Amino acid sequence: LPPAIAAHCLNASHLQVLRLIQPWDLIAYAARPSNDSLCATAPFHFNALVQWVLTTCLKPEAAKARAQIISTWVQIARCCWELGYISILLMITAALNSTPLSRLKHTWVEVPGDAQRELGAFIQFCSPIGNYGPLREFVYSHKGVVMPVAILTRDIIMLMEMESLSYDVGDGLDSIPYEQCQSLGRLLTLTPVYHLLQEETDQELVPLIQFLSNPVPRFSMEKLYKTSVGLEPIKQIGSRPKSSSWV
Repeated sequence: LPPAIAAHCLNASHLQVLRLIQPWDLIAYAARPSNDSLCATAPFHFNALVQWVLTTCLKPEAAKARAQIISTWVQIARCCWELGYISILLMITAALNSTPLSRLKHTWVEVPGDAQRELGAFIQFCSPIGNYGPLREFVYSHKGVVMPVAILTRDIIMLMEMESLSYDVGDGLDSIPYEQCQSLGRLLTLTPVYHLLQEETDQELVPLIQFLSNPVPRFSMEKLYKTSVGLEPIKQIGSRPKSSSWV
């Protein structure tokens, strides 16, 4: 599968989750997070794909094979950056920069230098340092690029705290203090609202997108760590000194 098509399918699968989220859902979720909220499906899908990417990288027993898969994910990440699929770029960098994979020194030796440097640039681009400055600038300067839910939710929480806004989820839409929400309105207009997002997809790709939209087969984080240690065991630093007796 070409990297650009893989990037498209991943993004389309995440859009299926995002399209269910209305602006007032974001405000309600920011005010009172709940696993029953539609907004909770976005981080669940995000984390599931992160673990799936990690699983694909850690399954091969040979370091060269793992390096080839990592290089392929870097190519997909590049396509995501070029196409403006920022949420998917975050997913891939989160997986490739996570401890179970980043600790595998023998694997990274086999990854080409160009791929490593490119990944380093993507990790820096997606870094939360500076409140995601480069990422925010990219989103706001490119029409149609969507701000990841986690970052937008954080911004909503910050604005609500600054404006001392509260929203009782149980009281419905009438409880939203619209007159006090001008700052929130401006924030939401800076990036396309999720429920309006659309993207054309070839019918032959629909089964793959549906596969990626559902909980994909993946290792748990516990198994990912165990697999990582099994591939490259943790080296013991030094050894315990032998006990000695004083005469």
